[in-house]
Amino acid sequence: MNDVRAMLSPQERDLLRSLPEKFQAESILEIGVFVGGSTSYFAQGMDAGEIVCVDTFCFYRTIEDQPYQLQRWIENTNGWQKEKPNIRTIPLVGSVTTPAIRYFLEDRVCSFDIAFIDGAHDATSVLVDLSCILPAVRRGGGVVVHDHTEEYGVPFACSIFESAGLIEPVSKTDSVVVYHRTDKPWDDHVGAFVRGHFS
Repeated sequence: MNDVRAMLSPQERDLLRSLPEKFQAESILEIGVFVGGSTSYFAQGMDAGEIVCVDTFCFYRTIEDQPYQLQRWIENTNGWQKEKPNIRTIPLVGSVTTPAIRYFLEDRVCSFDIAFIDGAHDATSVLVDLSCILPAVRRGGGVVVHDHTEEYGVPFACSIFESAGLIEPVSKTDSVVVYHRTDKPWDDHVGAFVRGHFS
């Protein structure tokens, strides 16, 4: 498989390739996919399964960019799917707060083996992303967060979920942190605790 353009270091690309085996992943959820780089690296570590890709496909913040970015994602995905025909990709255009995507995730409780978060990097956006995806990740699965650096709000947002006992750090490579989804259930008490930190 050819490499696809991605804002990932060589070490981070190797990490993504290794995670499907580590978590025995057959179902991966991505929040923020740009033009499909991370999707391709996850696929390189899989033999079969699905990768659900959620993105506004407006990386440059203008709706005019959407057709171009989505077309690039489709082209890049089609490029490697000839070699990996047993991996299905599902693009969902929008964000985790888009009603159709929110309902989709609500129907997929504990069904994803890995969730990869690389959307907006302010603390509130990451809190919202984690709140929406965590119930859909199986206990013992992986929660992988990109751009986990102090220049963004990502570390703060993740620390809230760590303190709630929902995720535990496993490893870090460059700016990617891998968390383990604990056995603690998502309930109203946990939800209220997390929402109390939204700005």
